[in-house]
Amino acid sequence: MSLISNLSINEPGNSGSYPAVEPYSRKGEVDEWLQQASFLLDSMTDAVISTDLYFNIKSWNKGAEDMYGLSAHKVIDMSSAKVLKHEFLTEDRETAWGKLRTDGKWKGEVLHEHVDGRKLYLEINSSSIRDQEGTIIGYVSICRDITDMRRVKEVLVADQQRLSDLIQNVPGVVYQWEENYDGTFGFTYVSPKMEEYFGVKVEAVFTHPTDLIHPEDLQRWRDSVEEANRTEQPWEFEGRLLYPDGSVKWWRGSSIMCTKNEKGRIYNGIMFEITAQKSLEKRLAEEETRKKSELIKAIMEAQEKERRELSSELHDNVNQILTTCKLLLEIAGNNPAEPRFIDECYKNIQLVIQEIRNISHNLTPHTLKDLGLAAAIRDLVEKINQSGKLTIRMTSFFNLEEEEISPDIKLTLFRIIQESISNTLKHSRAAEVRIGISRVGDRVQLQLTDNGHGFDERMVKRGLGLNNIHNRVEYYKGSLRLRTSPGQGCELNVELPCR
Repeated sequence: MSLISNLSINEPGNSGSYPAVEPYSRKGEVDEWLQQASFLLDSMTDAVISTDLYFNIKSWNKGAEDMYGLSAHKVIDMSSAKVLKHEFLTEDRETAWGKLRTDGKWKGEVLHEHVDGRKLYLEINSSSIRDQEGTIIGYVSICRDITDMRRVKEVLVADQQRLSDLIQNVPGVVYQWEENYDGTFGFTYVSPKMEEYFGVKVEAVFTHPTDLIHPEDLQRWRDSVEEANRTEQPWEFEGRLLYPDGSVKWWRGSSIMCTKNEKGRIYNGIMFEITAQKSLEKRLAEEETRKKSELIKAIMEAQEKERRELSSELHDNVNQILTTCKLLLEIAGNNPAEPRFIDECYKNIQLVIQEIRNISHNLTPHTLKDLGLAAAIRDLVEKINQSGKLTIRMTSFFNLEEEEISPDIKLTLFRIIQESISNTLKHSRAAEVRIGISRVGDRVQLQLTDNGHGFDERMVKRGLGLNNIHNRVEYYKGSLRLRTSPGQGCELNVELPCR
């Protein structure tokens, strides 16, 4: 027998009544309808549960049995509060039931613990059931398992939060740019960092994406974008932004194409504000230019010094000896019977030969080329020790392996030793100098110490000799450390690459 008669479900979007059947007049008939109407809903996968006005369960479809793990005969006439262990997520149970009584409907989410221990997220849509006179006679709830959807949503929310955190913490402006086939282009997304780094509101960038690009950079920027469109390769660009007040900022952008559709291409990218970096690069370039100028000046001064010394040697020694030879030859010509003048002339010519040999050796020591660095240093030390002006001790030549050291570095080390000894003789009043040289890995280390009177580096201007040493070391990207103080002598440590 059909039981549904003159009943309607007060459900959003459904104002119609179920098909009319025999009228009822007693509570027992209502209960019978609430229980037996569930057979119409057994084919649904959602749980459909009906209750009386006191929320006692009157129907429990197959979907409810599957969802809650309880059969209908165990729950019929039981209080829904005892059977349905729901943790209301949107609002508490009493508030939900209150809305259902007053508004005739309620929708929300609950967390339910299945009999097997699983946690299920459910979406519940409840409505009141009214008779023909509009009197509420019970409630019906449709429960849908949204656990998987909820977990997917949580993952999406977590991913979105991570992405948001990443965008907020990246030291640049993340953006998305579109290049359309009809020639239009512009931003589709710009992170809020735009205002922090570039002082431009995001809204202004959307409406006027290229207004701040420096006029001198605009065509170069457009050409680079068109090249990226043509090749579909990653895009990179550095340029300037010109602000209305005349100030300039440097920026660097890079992007890759992420989407290509019938409308055009979409690029994901990032922009950095690099004004400070560019200023540093400019200062470094200026410093490099200054150092090159100083190096060239030092080289020219060193050449002039060598020329003066060579000129002095030729004038003071060679020229005087040759002049003496000329006089002796004139005297010998007038006194052919006196062979001693020829003998004296011969001796002076021998002196000239030796002087020229010494000058040549000082300019380019043959021992360095023929015998190596260690031999050249020993030869230099021996000559100075023989002069009696200074005592030089060679303390160590550790692991030198000269074949691993380039000729230019060996010559530089020799010149530094020459310059240091020359400075010591001129200024330090030292009695002894110690020289140590060794190779460690791909570096050569040189140490020179003297027991002279030393000096205060802060008070003494760097002279030509020390300047030459500094410039030689800088040229080969080495390092130099000078330790000295009044009355404590000097210690010079130089490190150069082997090649």
